[in-house]
Amino acid sequence: MNISKIITLAQNASALLKVAADLPIVGGIVEIATSVIDVATEAAEDMRAAGQAEGLDQLNAILEPLHAEILSLSAAVDAAAAEAAKG
Repeated sequence: MNISKIITLAQNASALLKVAADLPIVGGIVEIATSVIDVATEAAEDMRAAGQAEGLDQLNAILEPLHAEILSLSAAVDAAAAEAAKG
């Protein structure tokens, strides 16, 4: 997988998360986006190890806020599940 495909994948996951909070299946979307981050991060680390650093700064600029958004949405999903379990 080349860097442009990885960047596109991360951008698509980011766009998906931006609308996820408004969808009833937010938990599934968070899982998908988490998988995308894992794949993109692993590919980026492989590229960095191979000395192919071009584009990694751009990818990191996408992945960092994407990861933060996932943490936020995960917390919201957990809170909603806890609230639903109460009553």
